[in-house]
Amino acid sequence: MSQGERILDVRRLNAFYGKSQVVFDLSMHVDKGEAVAVLGRNGAGKTTTLMAIAGAVTSRAEGVVLGGQDIGGLPSYKRVHRGLSLVPSGSRSFPTLTVEENLAMVRAGKNGGGIQFSVEDAYEQFPKLAELKANSAGTLSGGERQMLAVARAMLANPRVLMLDEPSEGLAPLVVRGIAERLKEMSKRGLGVLITEQNHRLALDVADRVYFVEKGQIVWEGDKAAAGDPDVLSRYLSV
Repeated sequence: MSQGERILDVRRLNAFYGKSQVVFDLSMHVDKGEAVAVLGRNGAGKTTTLMAIAGAVTSRAEGVVLGGQDIGGLPSYKRVHRGLSLVPSGSRSFPTLTVEENLAMVRAGKNGGGIQFSVEDAYEQFPKLAELKANSAGTLSGGERQMLAVARAMLANPRVLMLDEPSEGLAPLVVRGIAERLKEMSKRGLGVLITEQNHRLALDVADRVYFVEKGQIVWEGDKAAAGDPDVLSRYLSV
């Protein structure tokens, strides 16, 4: 639940792949302790929006303000150092390293200035990782790799954690577990920004929702209003 302090403020974001513009003057915000979902049909620009905020694709904006500082001109790695973590789709990790080594590598990095997470916190949030800490990441199941990806992002001590399609390809039980972990982290004051095709997961986790079409925000409101069948049909049906 939002704690009233705006932690991420994105103003008139535009994003490009080469000469093709994908996101158009998009503005959104996330408060401290708030979970926000970005929903829309395939190809609506959800992933590109997160990638642009993270500095991973060509973009320009009136402002990308994190914790009161404009990070819009910074490269992606410096945005991480300022407290912005992205978990991209695909559950990326270092497959030849163990779970514990994957987590230790992040701990060696700079402090993001946000919620303080330790390796012990990661194991507490994801007990399965503690059981598998000596296993190489390449031997993990899809759900276990996703847990590791989220844990790695946590350990950057972010102000805002962004996740792109975290439920993709996962069993329902694993999805529910990740949803519970995200809600717990939000309660600790972490801002969460999530894109999802699984709107049920998104509405379970989120406090507020933006619907995106053709790279623009076409609707925003709280989760109760976003869950109205007419709203879901209007912006998600094909």
